[in-house]
Amino acid sequence: FAAFCIFESYYGRPEAVAERYCKAYVKEDWKKTGHLSDLPKNGYATQDEYTTYMKKNAVTGVEDYQIKETKENRQIKIESGGKQRAFTVEYKTKTQGKNKETVVLQKQKRQRLLLFANWKVSSDKMIANDFNLYIPAGSTAWIDGTKLTKNDKIKDDSDGLDQYKISLFEGDHKIRIDVPWFKTYKSESDKGSTTISKMKVSQSGKKKLDKKMKEILSSYIRAAKEEKSFSQISGLFEKNSKYEKENKEFYDDLKEQLSSKDGYKADQITTDNYEGKYVISGVTGVVRGTLSYDYKVTYQKEDVTVGNMNGTVDGSSQMSAEFVYKDGNYQLRTVNPGSIWYRESQ
Repeated sequence: FAAFCIFESYYGRPEAVAERYCKAYVKEDWKKTGHLSDLPKNGYATQDEYTTYMKKNAVTGVEDYQIKETKENRQIKIESGGKQRAFTVEYKTKTQGKNKETVVLQKQKRQRLLLFANWKVSSDKMIANDFNLYIPAGSTAWIDGTKLTKNDKIKDDSDGLDQYKISLFEGDHKIRIDVPWFKTYKSESDKGSTTISKMKVSQSGKKKLDKKMKEILSSYIRAAKEEKSFSQISGLFEKNSKYEKENKEFYDDLKEQLSSKDGYKADQITTDNYEGKYVISGVTGVVRGTLSYDYKVTYQKEDVTVGNMNGTVDGSSQMSAEFVYKDGNYQLRTVNPGSIWYRESQ
């Protein structure tokens, strides 16, 4: 027990930790300074990353140093309830002359040897503890080659974005994002909290989205021509959508355009020459798409003098839609099917 007490007095005290840290710093022994620092144990702020950071940012060529605890620094212990100690390190280098730096030590929750206080040099100055990454829902993300896990994910109000919060060293980081149906996103210059945007759809993703858009357009036209109620196509949309009123208004407009009245009756409606364009919003994570198309309507017109007359109308229009990634797939959120008009009076 006496040996343990001696160990604690001369080795575990914050003053002793600060001394060992400074000695290792002067020798540029970053492995040891890293061991004496309270680096986050999250898999991203690794010892290798720490060494790289120190080689880039640390003061080198220190010739002499002296550790002091001023009255101001001593006050930190009182204000923090004894959980922090601060020391002023005065040092000199060949190139910069005399300088001074404050080294803060943080008392760790976990004790050493189950008995003694465990003091570590604070890494707050070099660690961004609130690095927030906002990415489209359903994405997989890597930072500096390490895959983000569910433990790093936090809840967010937007159902189109996933939010991750992790601790990283300050500076630039390599970010990779894989999004279903979109090209892999890579960046090497993002700093701080980042929202991933400017995603580009892949060729296979465009084909899948084109197919979805064409199927939706076909269902809309068929239902509107048969003058079905909106409830009969509501199954196309995500469940419990708050955009139901907006979607119903667009559908009712199309149904009005294709209705049989005023002596007109649409017989056949065909569409072709499709051109789809898609973008994923970096703010909401929602995929926005447009599908330009040509249409042809064959119809009958009732004439009081000669009876029914057949006619054909050609035109072009554009459908717009939004999708959100849920339950492993892109689900439809909103649709504006565009305008299809065949009555000559208009």
